[in-house]
Amino acid sequence: MFNEVEKIWSDGSEDYDKVIQAQLKNKKDVDHWKEALYLALNRDENLNVMDVGCGPGFFSIMLHRLGYKVTSVDGAEGMVEQARNNFKAEGANINIYQGDVIKLEKEKENSLDGIVSRDVVWTLYDPETAFQRWYDILKPGGRVVIFDANYHYNQTSIGKTLWRYLANFLILITEGRVRREKKTMLNDLPFCKVKRPEKDIELLKAAGFKIISVKDDKYRDSGLAYLKYTWQGKHFEIIAEKPCN
Repeated sequence: MFNEVEKIWSDGSEDYDKVIQAQLKNKKDVDHWKEALYLALNRDENLNVMDVGCGPGFFSIMLHRLGYKVTSVDGAEGMVEQARNNFKAEGANINIYQGDVIKLEKEKENSLDGIVSRDVVWTLYDPETAFQRWYDILKPGGRVVIFDANYHYNQTSIGKTLWRYLANFLILITEGRVRREKKTMLNDLPFCKVKRPEKDIELLKAAGFKIISVKDDKYRDSGLAYLKYTWQGKHFEIIAEKPCN
């Protein structure tokens, strides 16, 4: 399943890079996400942070601008290539490699201060194993920060269908890209069949995490972004911490 999922993302990497380029040029987006990551990680010095499922590298660049030591990982070859190009353009010395963000076989236990992700957890073929592995490689007091949405869950209503058509039109005129519509095996992923963030919280606690906060991601569920993307699922933010004892 890993190879099938990552091929889908690799094939779409150029489209996702267009989204990232627009965000990098948008001061409001940049300022918002820098502040959101800074507050979520709760420390401002000497952080060793991993961006799991980094895609074309937007979060990685935000973390770099905050002065953190960043490692970026993505399973899709195309995403890694786009990210490398963006890091070079940024002049950012970011360690990046292609790998399975569930296994993270290159990482040592108790080695990271933070793990962050945006719109990645819903794509995991085994979220339970991922959370346990992330717990193991975090230092005591380290945090996992998840920005995501209840993607692909209960989207068959007429209202959601009409909203999707409107969203695709808005994406075309505001981003200059055509959103591709096709059914894939992504609909069969575990987190597309359950209510979130409730299931995330359950699995994070089972892995040993202490939940720090769970809240709606009002920034992404407002204005034009709401019209373009929230039909896919309501956005949320989870911060969880590995206890120190």
